[in-house]
Amino acid sequence: MNWQQAGKNLWSMRGMSRRIRILIETLILPILRRRLGKHKKPLSPPFDFKRIAVMKFASLGDYVLANHAIKALKLKYPEARITFICDNRKNSKIFENSPYIDSFEYIDVFDKSGNFRHPLSPVFLKDLILLYFRSWRRRFDVLVNLNIVESTFVLIINMMAVSAARAKITAGLDTDDKGFFYDISIRDSFSGEKADLYTYLELVSLLGARERRELEGIPTSLEVKDRVGFFLNDFMQGRKNALVCLHSGSNVRIKMWPAESFAELGNSLIKNYNVKILLVGAKSEIGLGETIAALLKEDPINLIGKTTLQELAALIKSSSLFIGNNSAPMQIAVTEDVPTIGIIGPGLNRYYSYEEKHFRYVKSNSDCSFVKDRLECLKTDCPTRECMKSILAANVMLMVDNMQEEGVIDLRKSGVPRE
Repeated sequence: MNWQQAGKNLWSMRGMSRRIRILIETLILPILRRRLGKHKKPLSPPFDFKRIAVMKFASLGDYVLANHAIKALKLKYPEARITFICDNRKNSKIFENSPYIDSFEYIDVFDKSGNFRHPLSPVFLKDLILLYFRSWRRRFDVLVNLNIVESTFVLIINMMAVSAARAKITAGLDTDDKGFFYDISIRDSFSGEKADLYTYLELVSLLGARERRELEGIPTSLEVKDRVGFFLNDFMQGRKNALVCLHSGSNVRIKMWPAESFAELGNSLIKNYNVKILLVGAKSEIGLGETIAALLKEDPINLIGKTTLQELAALIKSSSLFIGNNSAPMQIAVTEDVPTIGIIGPGLNRYYSYEEKHFRYVKSNSDCSFVKDRLECLKTDCPTRECMKSILAANVMLMVDNMQEEGVIDLRKSGVPRE
């Protein structure tokens, strides 16, 4: 057995033995906490940052939320050069028109199945070494790590990545006492109630950035806006109906509301409000869109798998109402200030507990017969999805009616879609 295979067996999430985890958590980590704590110096504004790094390893929706923390830093330090350190080149394209990000660095922390690579993976180590040497001549003044450290394994990954960036000051989330290695941190709980968006803003406020609650969507170019406007005018064919955007997909199957329920909801919206239905999503969700379109009484605008990330954001912003599963398009809708109803399945409150007046959600409270812990079902292929199936289209429609009565939306209003 070579050293790489030995390292894989030692550090892989599934292969790490119980004894090794106990050794790390009860002996090594407490020593590190004491050692690092002794050398920490109290830091507080004012700062004069010229080079800032923001690190986030996650899905597209998390990138959308990170945008607000990046914006707050750029507004506070307009002359600073901001580098976004992330793991996904494809998803980072959503920032291609961002005035807040100057450059990108990539660390390939996930394998093809979506699991973290082990720390001794050649791919992971190569990216760390490249980041280390690129940071050698011009060090970052500060690195802001927005990653949530929920386990010892993820802690090791993040400590290695933060160290490779060689920042003079590090800031991050002290999630369940696993942020002891940062110079500046805020208390956080993995099962916390506060939405990640607000936690990120609170963290950057410790660096002097204003804790802004005004939301701003993904920056899109004028060319993209014009192209989307042309799409919609062509599909609407002169009709002035309100546009309701539906997203039926998710990168986690258990979080998906059934396609039949989306179709039932769409038919109720058409019947009660005479709206035009817009279907959006990724190429992998084309089948879902075809199922919904076949069940709708009126042909929708089906653009699933036909848009770029920038076009997706512009389409959502053009809608009078967005309804979808707890995934990236929902996060985009919330930050674009579009009236939004989230269909929420299993998961933590921090992923959807927004305080915005234009956001509502419907969540199942039914007990699951498959697993006791709702977080555990995110790691399994649930055979029933009973929690999602228990959410009735009639209940979602009732929420639409309430938003209409409260003036949050106006689906009966005649006019062109939102710009």
